[in-house]
Amino acid sequence: PVYNGERYVDIALQSIRAQTFEEFELVISDNASTDRTEEICQRYADTDSRIRYVRHDANGGAAGNFNHALRLATAPYFRWACDDDVLLPTNLERCVAVLDAEPETVLVAPRTTVIDAVGDTVADQSWLRRLDLRSPRPSRRLAAFLKAYRWLGCSSQLFGVARTDVLREVGGLGDYPSSDYVLLAEMALHGAVREVDEILFKKRIHEGSSVEENDWDVDRMAEWLNPDNKGTIQWLEVRWLWEFIRAIHRSPVRGREKLACYRQLMREYATPHAKKIMKEVLLLTARTASFGRLPMTQKTHGFNTMYRFKG
Repeated sequence: PVYNGERYVDIALQSIRAQTFEEFELVISDNASTDRTEEICQRYADTDSRIRYVRHDANGGAAGNFNHALRLATAPYFRWACDDDVLLPTNLERCVAVLDAEPETVLVAPRTTVIDAVGDTVADQSWLRRLDLRSPRPSRRLAAFLKAYRWLGCSSQLFGVARTDVLREVGGLGDYPSSDYVLLAEMALHGAVREVDEILFKKRIHEGSSVEENDWDVDRMAEWLNPDNKGTIQWLEVRWLWEFIRAIHRSPVRGREKLACYRQLMREYATPHAKKIMKEVLLLTARTASFGRLPMTQKTHGFNTMYRFKG
């Protein structure tokens, strides 16, 4: 998925083509770029039969573009790749080897390092999270994930190699801020999430990256993910809890183990976030009392059915 990526997309494409694992297809989903992105990507597609370039007529938001790339994929394994990141040459090879050898594993990601606009390693790597969830019990995998990401961090595992059918089953990427954390948690409910203990992925943070460009503003991030979110109220603490509950409910986990998943969610997420959740509930109640019932709209976007309160 790419939008106005002319600055780094050439570097990203070179790093993908340089992979030691060569049996891949690369689907480039261009969200109606207005710079030289089309020219650069089309040149690669014209010279490499593994590359397919698709362009949208209008920018439908980042989440829809991510999920469009997922819809177009035909391989049994899938990896999202941003236009400003860099893959080291053995990234795919090492991840695919784990998935081939471990049927119970649904997602494999190597260790990550953060780089800046010119490719230098960023000194502060404290926001990176290590994630290796191998327990045979889904509830323990979920608990370990929630402990690691309770106070957020860089969700670099989103750019690991996943089983395509499982990624589609969990619904792809949601169009609300930090939906990547919910996606990773839901993947862990379906199977093991593994780490290759080697730095094979460079995540670039710069003034044009999503969080920096949107100045870490929740409303701007929501609109970046889906333009239809403009003017909506982002009740994120309530939303995240609701989405975690939905993830457990629709997961293949059954019986007592599913109940154990709900218990872990309450212990590792709802309780630590209780004050923030209650604050949003009280605000929502006050708004409802002042303005009448807030209409709750349901909209299908990409792979997810999204619920949100209209302002």
